[in-house]
Amino acid sequence: MEVAAAWEAARAKIRDELGWVRTHPWLDELRPRSMERGVVCLEAGSAALRSTAQNHNDELKGALSETLGRPVTVRVVLSRQARPKQRRGAAQAPEEEVTLEPEQINHRLLLSSFLTGPNNELPFRFAQEALDEPGRWHPLVYYGESGCGKTHLLQGIVNGFRRRYPTRRVVYTSSDRFARHFSLAQRKRQTSRFLAMYREVDMLVVDDLQDMAGKQGTERQLNYTLDHLQMSNRQVVLACAAPPKQIPQLEPGLEGRLLGGQVVELRPPDAPTRRSIVKARCASSQLKLEEDVLDLLITGFELNVRELLCALTRLEAHQRLMETRLSQVAVRNILGDLLNGKLKPPNLDSVSEFVADRLGLSVDQLRSRSRKASVVQGRQLAMALLRDLTPLTLREVGCFFGGRSCASVHFAQQRAKELREEDAQVRDLWDIAGRRFERTST
Repeated sequence: MEVAAAWEAARAKIRDELGWVRTHPWLDELRPRSMERGVVCLEAGSAALRSTAQNHNDELKGALSETLGRPVTVRVVLSRQARPKQRRGAAQAPEEEVTLEPEQINHRLLLSSFLTGPNNELPFRFAQEALDEPGRWHPLVYYGESGCGKTHLLQGIVNGFRRRYPTRRVVYTSSDRFARHFSLAQRKRQTSRFLAMYREVDMLVVDDLQDMAGKQGTERQLNYTLDHLQMSNRQVVLACAAPPKQIPQLEPGLEGRLLGGQVVELRPPDAPTRRSIVKARCASSQLKLEEDVLDLLITGFELNVRELLCALTRLEAHQRLMETRLSQVAVRNILGDLLNGKLKPPNLDSVSEFVADRLGLSVDQLRSRSRKASVVQGRQLAMALLRDLTPLTLREVGCFFGGRSCASVHFAQQRAKELREEDAQVRDLWDIAGRRFERTST
């Protein structure tokens, strides 16, 4: 898709979301310039327009990513005509004024639309408690890999808080924006304004905390802010890519403050939850996908929900424009760049986790001495898959699953072969494993 067409579609999405009154002073004045290597460059005709557009960077980035079907970064630059010409030796123009304003959020991201499963039920319950009893958990810290739903959960908390407590004040920001505001406040001697913005709130929500690591002055300022809000029993919610103790260069005082709160891991949704996400999206967009295509999407995007949603956006556009059936072969071609490199190397941990996830069991159950029928069958399938996909010996596989004998592993292979002939679900499991793992057997 050309940058001009992508911009027109994205602009329509933003206007639908924010309304004409909030967008007409700046949105229609932006012009697309280029789109290279995941960066969309937009032109602004004045410094004031550029500043306004930068305050809406989240909306711009979200709409363009959804339109293009892949994550992108947005840069807003001054048009060539708007740049002042300076003569050699002339004094530089005064620094552009940056307003101390919080980041904008997507008002469609609600807790009610956050689909939960075994992997993210606990983080969701903590989010609900942050609304039901603000200040009970201080701070509430989420951590998890990119694309597992942290931003959705944080913005869902903000939107829920605003709807439930319309007279209270909530600020949502990124750690990078917090750092820039602190630096600007010092430079412009607006410290009191900075403190009023971040400390006179009923709820403070900070995303991407790991980006602050190493900026000692900013880290200390956030630590002081957390102390101040705790004294007044206000709610603070933060998100980062790793547990506080694993963030490099994090200031010890801030690390201790985070560990003194409630630290919750947000893991990628399991297979049934991803299936629910895909089906809900298909129902809302009238996207028709066969079961084998659903399986391909669910197994191909198990770690990153954001990429999964981008893939669905691309499929929606293809179905609407081409009006053709989306077979598995067609979907593989359409999503080739996203699916490329998604195959995993099979090993004892990855294959046993795959089988446990598909059968609703745990790896500990598969490795236990349990004789429960469902556990025994899952253990046999996992052992047979490992023998099929890897060069591991009978003894190596048996030792991993509770020290079982070579004869037990051999019997598991024979039993799995029989089940594949009798049971369609077992055949599906084998087919999905073949699409997920690189075969390394010799």
